[in-house]
Amino acid sequence: MLSQTSGASQAQLTKPLQTERQSMVGRLQSDFRVYKTASYGYVILSYLDQQGTVETIILKVLRA
Repeated sequence: MLSQTSGASQAQLTKPLQTERQSMVGRLQSDFRVYKTASYGYVILSYLDQQGTVETIILKVLRA
């Protein structure tokens, strides 16, 4: 959960959300090397938007 994003504009949120998503997808790809039978996984990223509302992004990531 990214909480330092509270009060940030949409433009200000773009870079930190993109960076965190890429990091999480990278960790998931690393996990695929351990869990050889997994064909996909999920990245779930929650953050506080400009109004302090919890927003959630869910990505289904296929094994590369």
